[in-house]
Amino acid sequence: MRNVSYGDFMEIKNIIASAGGAVALSKALGHRTHSSVLKWKRVPANHILRIEEVTGIPREQLRPDLYIPRTIIAGPDQKGAA
Repeated sequence: MRNVSYGDFMEIKNIIASAGGAVALSKALGHRTHSSVLKWKRVPANHILRIEEVTGIPREQLRPDLYIPRTIIAGPDQKGAA
């Protein structure tokens, strides 16, 4: 695990909001109730990829301690594209 402080993690309330609320996120993850999602301090590792899919939030922002930020390099046909 990388040396990342707790402040580097995206706030759970923002992740929940991006998913459309705790109930919507719970359903997307296959949970019966939303209470477990509301108790999270950070996203459990086993849910990262599904939450990334549902919210569009990159896994590097969800759990920076587990995922190194990716660098996107534009190809030769994309230079100067805005």
